[in-house]
Amino acid sequence: MPEPIQAEEEPLQIFLVEPALRPVLPKNITQTEAINNLEIEPNSVPTLPGISAQSYLVLDVGSGAVLLEKNKDEPLYPASTVKLMSALVAKQSLPLDTVLLTGPEVFIAGNRVGLSADRQVTAIDLIKASLVSSGNDAVQVLAYHHPLGYDGFIRTMNEEARRLSLTNTVFTNPTGFDDLAQKSTCQDLARLAQVVVKDPILKKFITLTETTISDIEGNSLYQLNNTNQLLGKYSQVKGVKTGTTELAGQVLITYWEEEEYSLLVVVMNSQDRYLDTLSLVSWVKEVVTWQRF
Repeated sequence: MPEPIQAEEEPLQIFLVEPALRPVLPKNITQTEAINNLEIEPNSVPTLPGISAQSYLVLDVGSGAVLLEKNKDEPLYPASTVKLMSALVAKQSLPLDTVLLTGPEVFIAGNRVGLSADRQVTAIDLIKASLVSSGNDAVQVLAYHHPLGYDGFIRTMNEEARRLSLTNTVFTNPTGFDDLAQKSTCQDLARLAQVVVKDPILKKFITLTETTISDIEGNSLYQLNNTNQLLGKYSQVKGVKTGTTELAGQVLITYWEEEEYSLLVVVMNSQDRYLDTLSLVSWVKEVVTWQRF
């Protein structure tokens, strides 16, 4: 009987993969202990300074690791950080060169660019105004010109939230006005910000300290100044968005970029969002090291 034919073994293939850069906490400290300001050994780990924010999150962008957090899944009022989703939906639903005619929707409370009615402005300029200077009037024009109307714009915001797994987020308006039903979390806002910074156009807008837009005739010029006081002051800050209302307190999403790693820092219901953010970043830079595995 002939011997069975042995199948030829396929040659071993070796793939060279660049080692991944990962954050490493000291062996003598855990994340929970860090959050609770517990020192394992005297002087071994700097104490996390007092943070006024009700909720915060520090995320290592490269690995997705949560380095610090407090109440990261607690639904709170998001204020104008909502405009990140508004910008995404507007960009997806309207060609950027679409010319929109402003109407009575520009006469809205809160932070405004100063748009007048009966002006023709492009969608891309309105998106820019909503992200740079957080213009409520600009985002209202975008919402009212959605193919499905204003209500359709809100529905699309919530559909996109579900698609992005923003599991604790509900949108009821595109501006970020306080509404008992409109809530989000540090975790969800960090996920939303990650999507925004991957979009080349939106990423460019959130890094602008100032710029201008105009109507298509060039008759009206509008100055846009970013509301983020860290932007331009610290070279590592590359956006993302501020928010302030009576119920939300101070909200801030920050993209912090170092040479070898990037952080997303979210603080919600803060009494001093800038100090809180800088304190969290400073603690991480002192405690966490990045190694290649």
